[in-house]
Amino acid sequence: MGTTVLRIFLILSCSAVGYYAAYEFLNSVYPALSGAIIGSIISTVILILEQRIVRYPLRAIIGGAIGLIAGLIVANLFSYIFLLGLLKGQVPGLLLHILTNFIVGYLGLKIGSKKGETRDNLWEKVLRYWIPA
Repeated sequence: MGTTVLRIFLILSCSAVGYYAAYEFLNSVYPALSGAIIGSIISTVILILEQRIVRYPLRAIIGGAIGLIAGLIVANLFSYIFLLGLLKGQVPGLLLHILTNFIVGYLGLKIGSKKGETRDNLWEKVLRYWIPA
């Protein structure tokens, strides 16, 4: 019952934000209604992703998040040193920066989630430290 109310609230709030954003930018009611529809579609996609994420073990999710963060840090360091330094303010430099972030971030996410599943002893120590029994 409680989760149903939260899901309905999420859909309504995303629809309201979509309506308000479209109305502010376009100053018309009809495009604002399409903004509300887009907001409800986005919230529905979020709810579907939530249902899929709940099935994964917590270790894989935490490992994936840590891997994603580490991958994005490495990608940004690489991009700032090599790509943006060489191609200052040019469109290919920005596109390569974004592409590097996607690729290395995805690799970090996949490697972190796989390592998170296999590193049982490490996670037990970390969780035992943060959540005492």
